[in-house]
Amino acid sequence: MANLLLFGVAIYVNTNSLHISQWSAKYNNSIFRDSIHFETRYFNVRSVYSSDGTLNRNKSNVDFSGPPRPELEEAWNNILDYQNFRVQEYELGEFKGQKSLIKLSDESGYYMTVAVQHALHCVQRLHRYMYKDHYHAGLSDEDAFALKQHTEHCLDWLRQYVQCNADTTLIPIRWAASVPGPVSKDWGKHQCVAWEPIVDFMASRAFDPLQPGLLVHPTFGNPYANDEGAHTGAVGLHGDGLYGGDQGPDV
Repeated sequence: MANLLLFGVAIYVNTNSLHISQWSAKYNNSIFRDSIHFETRYFNVRSVYSSDGTLNRNKSNVDFSGPPRPELEEAWNNILDYQNFRVQEYELGEFKGQKSLIKLSDESGYYMTVAVQHALHCVQRLHRYMYKDHYHAGLSDEDAFALKQHTEHCLDWLRQYVQCNADTTLIPIRWAASVPGPVSKDWGKHQCVAWEPIVDFMASRAFDPLQPGLLVHPTFGNPYANDEGAHTGAVGLHGDGLYGGDQGPDV
């Protein structure tokens, strides 16, 4: 859900990979720990639009931004392609024993995603909300509220996610040549987790949750029978909340 706040020119990408043991113990308990490597790189913060209002084709990651179009959908589909993956029971960690966890019917593991993929989902959700006349046309009042509720959740969750993963790279404030006010230019080197090994790990465990018969609700059976939430991407929890009475942290 990077082009919203800061504009500048990224000069080049410099990768200096470091293994987790050389940089941070943050991921020691993560099932991704053997896939975590760090790299130093610049962000591409070129403007999404050129001065004439057209998409800036000199921006290498422009396919994630701008109006709906085939290359944008392809870019987002690719980056979210492996967001649904399986874990084994011994990998459940703090969630082990919770009754509402979804165990795949083929006994291959439990249904899981990961926070960084939820963050990307939320960025996409915010982008689609900007173009809701295209993505969510003709919603009923009830569905429109559900869409707003989901989008507000994404904003709230992303704020906490950004604060939790505080990036302390300095961003100097500068004087511009053409306007009197201060401007920000994010030209600093960021210490990042290398993305490709993370993708490889998810790909090795990925599955299609829409595969017939793979997800079976213990009460309702086929979870997609009534298509609830298909238009808004949100399904409200009614009545008793989660199956088995599982409760989250009281914060």
